Amino acid sequence: EKITDKKKLKSTKKTQEMDKVTAERYQRMLQELEEDDDEEDDELDLSALPKKERLRLERLHLEIGDVVEVDKGRKGILHYYGEVHWTDDMIFGVEFLDKAVGKNNGTYGDVTYFKCPQKRGMFFTSDKIRKKSVFNSLSQW
Repeated sequence: EKITDKKKLKSTKKTQEMDKVTAERYQRMLQELEEDDDEEDDELDLSALPKKERLRLERLHLEIGDVVEVDKGRKGILHYYGEVHWTDDMIFGVEFLDKAVGKNNGTYGDVTYFKCPQKRGMFFTSDKIRKKSVFNSLSQW
């Protein structure tokens, strides 16, 4: 029993440290976006999407750096939106906030679309983006 408790404690501590690292990266990214922010509108150009999807996502007013909820209730930072080399669909690149549940680090094949820690990044089609979320503290996962 004691060994199991120690492993749980280590696991919890490690998860909290990753959460802090992600929170710090997110805050730095927001600061960089604010510094780079000029007077133009940074909202994503969704015109390449089918009309129904475009109208659904336009209501979210998505921008790079927003926290979004994707399928299965997972939350992540939107880092990329655009064309990719493996499909004709418009793709969203997301860095998961808490757990290493992704499949990559923002690189697919030999092409880097965005950067994040290993196993934190994943690419999605528009139908997987559920809603825009607010990230104001460490996750409760």
